[in-house]
Amino acid sequence: MLLRKTILAISLLIVSKVGFTNEMVTKLNGFQIGQYRDVARLELGDPIKKEKYEDGFEYEIFLLKPDTSLYMIFEYSPANLQLIWSIQFTGKAGVAGFKNLALGIMSADVERLLGKPSKIVDAGEYGVKWEYNATNYSVEIDRLGNLSSIKISDDSNTLFPINELSEIPSFAVIVKLLGSDKNEKIAGALCPDVEVSVNGKLYSFNRKLQHEVDNDASTVFKLIRELVVDCSKVNTKDPSVYAESIRVVEGQNPLHVIKLKKNTRIKEIVLKYQFGKYLIWEVKAG
Repeated sequence: MLLRKTILAISLLIVSKVGFTNEMVTKLNGFQIGQYRDVARLELGDPIKKEKYEDGFEYEIFLLKPDTSLYMIFEYSPANLQLIWSIQFTGKAGVAGFKNLALGIMSADVERLLGKPSKIVDAGEYGVKWEYNATNYSVEIDRLGNLSSIKISDDSNTLFPINELSEIPSFAVIVKLLGSDKNEKIAGALCPDVEVSVNGKLYSFNRKLQHEVDNDASTVFKLIRELVVDCSKVNTKDPSVYAESIRVVEGQNPLHVIKLKKNTRIKEIVLKYQFGKYLIWEVKAG
């Protein structure tokens, strides 16, 4: 049986939940929490298993190796079943770009890299689950004493319950970030499900984030650079040109909206409080 946020105890996998002091990790094996659900299928093909929990959460399992020795599990929240809520990387050996950990290493090496767990939970035949306080990731150690699973979940609202207005970047900072020649820097300013609208046509990331950063597969980075060029000379003190406001949407954190009224291709930039900071969620251009 697959148990959300606890132990993934089907014949293939093991799940766990861990914490770390005041920290949220959003990326695992190139994917990012909050990306569109379709990204997993486009990267990994069809899932070998998918199910729905009684509380509305869903999950899908994807093989990374045909012999089932390495696989990933994605969970989706009923609040938005089209976005990745959690990512799990499980198997006998593999590197997921997570704090220098590699599946299969000894528990002593895990402790050296992550520190001592705040809590160790018995996982029966699957070993033990290591938990740490105040973070969104977890690891599991199998009965041989080796790292067998890493999982991250979207615990944004728990870890960062208050919108920090001081985190709202200035328009000048936004323009500088979006005009960067480094895709990774631009990605750091964007929500994983960012949408760029140009004359009604939508662009978004449709491959895993690392693939997008490396190859700009969806052309989002190229498009953003082109759109932001004429924003550097905007006079933010002129209300006939520039305005900022708050948009309240039921069931979401308040959105911060920047409106550009003339002389720029970009007409609106919407920021959302996510992962403890304000990130760009929408860019609308004419």
